[in-house]
Amino acid sequence: MKIAIALAVLLALLVTVPVAFLDHEKHMRACTSASLRPLEEVWTLNDQDLIEKIDYETEDYRSDILAYFAVIFYNDTTLIFDDYESSVISPEVRSKVVMYILKRAAEQGSSVAKAEIGASLIFCYQNVDQDVISGLTWLLHPLIMLNRESWISALYAYDKIVTEFLASLVGLNETKVA
Repeated sequence: MKIAIALAVLLALLVTVPVAFLDHEKHMRACTSASLRPLEEVWTLNDQDLIEKIDYETEDYRSDILAYFAVIFYNDTTLIFDDYESSVISPEVRSKVVMYILKRAAEQGSSVAKAEIGASLIFCYQNVDQDVISGLTWLLHPLIMLNRESWISALYAYDKIVTEFLASLVGLNETKVA
């Protein structure tokens, strides 16, 4: 059963991801921005006060819950910052905070975080340089895990990413996966 699910997801990824680069101007434009940075640079924070604030606000969250927190934070910065700080936070800092939190969640084994990082590498979300091979590696990693929780989280995350991708192909949704 697990092999069948893994093959189905792999087939879906092999079919849908390359389609994004055939003639999809929106994603291609996003991946040519001058503001793109390597993943390691985007998820690294140099402001110790900011790191301490994020760590304090997220100390009760682990793994997939922490990853969901990052996704929600992308649209609601008041989860960490007060109203004034939220109004002046730059998109670059927002992206760095999201990726910092996703990195922490991935280090704790979150399949959702790994899928979000993979999507960022493939579709250049959060100002991350495009690296399709690394992105697919991040996306496929949860599938090689042999525990049930990893598979359930991975399938949820893949469903979200594929839905977002397909909606963007037909122009129904202009938002980005966190």
